[in-house]
Amino acid sequence: MPGELVGGETPRTYVDAFIRHLADEKRHSPRTCDSYQRDLLALLYWLEQNNTDEWPVLTHHHLRRYVAHLSSRKLSGRSIARHLSAIRRFYRYLLREGVAKDNPALDIRAPRSPKRLPRVADVDQIGALLDPEPDDPLEIRDLAMFELMYSSGLRLSE
Repeated sequence: MPGELVGGETPRTYVDAFIRHLADEKRHSPRTCDSYQRDLLALLYWLEQNNTDEWPVLTHHHLRRYVAHLSSRKLSGRSIARHLSAIRRFYRYLLREGVAKDNPALDIRAPRSPKRLPRVADVDQIGALLDPEPDDPLEIRDLAMFELMYSSGLRLSE
């Protein structure tokens, strides 16, 4: 593992303690804990592969290189943001435990994810929605609201 920590503990020991903290004290679900563990172990593996023995004294520079590595693996901006979130939270834990002196991930931003365009219904789907002749006053109201939204391009939130 990349370097020894205060008290001779390995980074993996602190990751395991952090995961236990999330599960036992914070009551996170097993899947959430697995995600945090997977993201943090990926960082430790990357540090080991890059001969970085400065853990837990990582700098912004190290983490920027790690983000570049994640980007080169074609991870989405959201996935990279999740990795950074796990690292931030882990360092917050290390600060509280007195192992780290600062959180190098605080000022690092994940790449922006492109916003997805909403899915658009085709002409046949719209025709099927507008075709029925409702009898109930509530159905008439709903159809009128739907026609207004469709014909004017309004979104539900508007």
